[in-house]
Amino acid sequence: MKIFIGIPWRPGSPERVHNHRVVRAHLAAMLPEAEIREFDTDHVVFNRAAARNAAARFALDHGYDVLILNDADTIGEAEPVAAAAAGCQDGRVHLPYTHFRSLTSRGTRRYLAGTPQERCQADHEHQWATGGVIVCQPAAWFMAGGMDSRFTGWGFEDTAARISWDAILGDTVRHPGLILHLWHPLETGLGSPYWWHNRSLMDQYEAAEGDPVALAEIISARPGG
Repeated sequence: MKIFIGIPWRPGSPERVHNHRVVRAHLAAMLPEAEIREFDTDHVVFNRAAARNAAARFALDHGYDVLILNDADTIGEAEPVAAAAAGCQDGRVHLPYTHFRSLTSRGTRRYLAGTPQERCQADHEHQWATGGVIVCQPAAWFMAGGMDSRFTGWGFEDTAARISWDAILGDTVRHPGLILHLWHPLETGLGSPYWWHNRSLMDQYEAAEGDPVALAEIISARPGG
């Protein structure tokens, strides 16, 4: 089974750069047989959706069986990732976690210094995340329309994609486990000038949830990237 790991990545703050190094080393140790590459696009504002699409296109064009899209600030666990990689041969999207935990700045420093994550302070944690680490067949990514690059920066693109996956590929599969988000200064997202644009686009997906025909219409209106 040929595994490809794509990391959406554009250098930013020193914290982001350091987190990226840590995450890349973690992935290389966890999946030494996988190829790992970073992806960016020519969007003025870093576009995580478009970068993921570029990674998926590379994986499809080069004959990989499994695509893992792993954010540059997110640590996954070995067993759920392996289960997702094996399970995604069913053609659906698999998420190797049921729990998302986001560390504070101090919690991240402690974790990177060797403190177990459960003893590091988190600013929030929940069970409804849909991004961070995504596992699927490269062809399945495009069967569901890829990810909508009209979402600027980040914010809602993961949830919109999950609505497409569920309607077109079948319900997204979750594997028991944890992903850990490492702190860095906010760059785009909640509070950014792009948030309302993204929120408005998300309204279209929510209105079409569960309706493959309506979602196909939304997907057909997307740009190519």
